[in-house]
Amino acid sequence: RLGVQHDLLLAVAEHLGSKSKVSRLPDWGLCALAWSFQVLEPEELTDFEELLLTEINKRGFTDEKVERSQLGSWEWHQSEESEESEESEES
Repeated sequence: RLGVQHDLLLAVAEHLGSKSKVSRLPDWGLCALAWSFQVLEPEELTDFEELLLTEINKRGFTDEKVERSQLGSWEWHQSEESEESEESEES
């Protein structure tokens, strides 16, 4: 099973392996992909992981936000909305 996941990540990295393609990923997709690479730690993908992390930092996502992507798109977006409402209440 791990071999299949590893092959899938390799295919994704090959398909999305440019800065312009990574920058077009939706927020949750970017975080979920970065989280997947962190969990599975495929060593030969360091250049692609660097692209992902650069884009994560550019968008201002925390490690916690990336980790929450494992909950799925809907839950991830719900947590984002609740963070935004908390920030506006503090202002």
